[in-house]
Parts: sequence; structure tokens; C-alpha cells
Amino acid sequence: AHQRFGAADGISSVPPFPLLPGLVVSGGAAGRLQNYYIAWALVIAAMVLMLNLIHSRVGRALRSIHGAEDASNAMGVDTASYKLSTFVLSAALAAVAGVFLTHFNGGIGPSEASIMKSVRYVAIVAVGGMGSLWGTVATSAVLSFLSLRGYFGTLDDAVRAMGHPGRRAMLRLARDEEHTATELADAAGLAPSAASPHLKL
Repeated sequence: AHQRFGAADGISSVPPFPLLPGLVVSGGAAGRLQNYYIAWALVIAAMVLMLNLIHSRVGRALRSIHGAEDASNAMGVDTASYKLSTFVLSAALAAVAGVFLTHFNGGIGPSEASIMKSVRYVAIVAVGGMGSLWGTVATSAVLSFLSLRGYFGTLDDAVRAMGHPGRRAMLRLARDEEHTATELADAAGLAPSAASPHLKL
């Protein structure tokens, strides 16, 4: 397993991913345009799936759990099953994204799951709106575009530029999910004393 997955060094020399004859996912300059369209095709497919889910019976159950889990459970909604299914669906989407990212970069390692990248993704959701799919996609697209154009330097700089409210939202989410907040507070630029007293520092 150590030799196959590279342990702390990760996996390197990953070959391009052939989707169709003449259509591959790779980090080469020749494939930048087709990678762009492939990425947006995946985003659109995921959005269609999520929008259909939200407006279905399952989506209404998930919204009720989000609003008042105890009340939903009392009304007969199987909250544990729905939460588990949501987690599995999130993991599946992350796995698909990870496959394409690995082939695009030609490798993958622990740095792809660093604390700053986790904060970045949570910040995008917090600023775009935790209950808005379109807001999250729009925020991600705008910040990525501006960072690639050099307006913020890097995408991490763009996340920091979102300001204090966005960082507070990240800490509130950490509290709601019962995560420890020391690393999140440091990455968000907040001193431990500025974090919520409900967080385990």
C-alpha cells in the first residue's frame, strides 16, 4: 500500500484520463480548452442532480431536517437515514471531483486536503449562501476568475479578501458541526479569543 499510494508523498505520474477517443483529461497546455468544457459539463451535471434532489420529496425532507431536526424526527422523517444518504452523496461527488483533479494535476497528495483548502471551500459556501446552489457556484466562479486574472494573487488571497463576515460564518459552521476551531481560527486570521465560546479551543 505504501508503494502504491506513496504515503505522505502521495501519488505521482498519473496518466491522462481518456473519456472518449481524442478527449482526455490532463494538465497539458494542449488540453486546456477541452478541460474547461469538461469541468463545466461536470458542474452542470451536478447542478441538475442537486436541483432535482432539492425539489423532490427527499429534498423537502432535507430542508425540514435543516430547519428543525427534532421536529422532523417527531413528524416521522427518518433523519438518520437521510443524513447518511446525504453524506454518501457528498462523498461520491467529492470522489468524482478528486478523480478528475488527480488526472489533471498528474498526481495527488496530502496537500490537496490541507486545512487552508478546507477553509477556502467552506468560505465559498458561506459567502455564496449555505442554502443557495447558484450562489455557491457563482461565488466560486467569480473568485476563481479574479484570482486567475491576478486581481487577488492566489485563490487563498481571494478568500481572505472576503472579509470578516465570511470568516465568522466559517467559525459558526465549525461550531454547528462540532469541529475543533483552533486551526480554522488560525487559517481564517482570527485569534482564538475571537472564536465563539462554544467552540472547543
